[in-house]
Amino acid sequence: MGSRKLRLPDDDYKHEAIVEWWYFNGFLKVGRKNYAFMNCLFKIDPVKANIPIISKLMGSFGLREGYFAHSILYDLSMAEKKTVIIPITFISKNSFEGKRLSVSYIRPMVGGFGVHLIERLGENLRIKNDFVDLLMNSRRDAIIQGKNGWVSLPGVGGTWYYSYSDLRVEGEVLGKKCEGTSWMDHQWADVSYSPALGWDWFSIKLDHGTDIICYKFIFRDNAVHRAYISEPDGETREIPFEYVALEQWESSVTGAVYDVAWLLSFPTENLKLMVSSFMRDQELLFGAINYWEGPVKVVGNWNGKKISGKGFVELVGRKRKANLLKIGGYELKKTVKESFDKLKTILLRKNFR
Repeated sequence: MGSRKLRLPDDDYKHEAIVEWWYFNGFLKVGRKNYAFMNCLFKIDPVKANIPIISKLMGSFGLREGYFAHSILYDLSMAEKKTVIIPITFISKNSFEGKRLSVSYIRPMVGGFGVHLIERLGENLRIKNDFVDLLMNSRRDAIIQGKNGWVSLPGVGGTWYYSYSDLRVEGEVLGKKCEGTSWMDHQWADVSYSPALGWDWFSIKLDHGTDIICYKFIFRDNAVHRAYISEPDGETREIPFEYVALEQWESSVTGAVYDVAWLLSFPTENLKLMVSSFMRDQELLFGAINYWEGPVKVVGNWNGKKISGKGFVELVGRKRKANLLKIGGYELKKTVKESFDKLKTILLRKNFR
């Protein structure tokens, strides 16, 4: 249970927890071309996290602290996406030096450090992966969730959680100069993987400057709804919300059914939002885990006035018909096996941990 207050930016740093992640999403513009992106670095205790396939593979390296990463680039103009899943990564020796967020990690099939970065540079944040190299600056204070950053969750205890919802972005996407907006989430918790655990998560940026984060967390038969609204002046408050799914899409790979359009209602704000996916097929496979992640369009009505915006949705815990140990598990094992030779070279250089 949380017994302290968050301290920012100090708590951008890593923590002693079973699972932790640094998550970014955003929208970028290059001339008339529009992109969206997601980048997430995960840190886990391989034994306690109990993630299918991944925990065992990390255990074979004798890792007490394991990392993996997911990144996606969505070409919204062409309705296409590119995905990079790094099932096991290693961080450089100088990562997290000076008790600050600064981590350089590798994609084993490519090798070398510096290709993938997440770091704080004074008032700025920087991320770099195969698709983007972005510098971000927050235009408002972080959304501190729950009680001083501690969010109680049914059945699992809780999580530390804060969000930088309003990041101004400059940098490059696919080597071309871009600008846009981004959102950062940072969470850490003593929670192990369970197929009974899931969530529907929405990050929404309305065009006039209001940001909203809302989600339903599910564990077995327990569920909790939470929502926070952040005004352009930085004022943040928790508000009630409810939602219903309007459309669904079934994956031809896993047979899992995902919602792809929603009606979100915030009764105390007299606010209703229609949220719909840019692309229906936004399923991701990670070993024996499947989830849905991607950009969404937003239109709605607030106190009788029409509003619009955009955002991201993440859906975790959808039941599947296919055996992912045969689908994702096989591909994951194949990828890791192909990486071993290059990993051995990196191991010999002793520049990782």
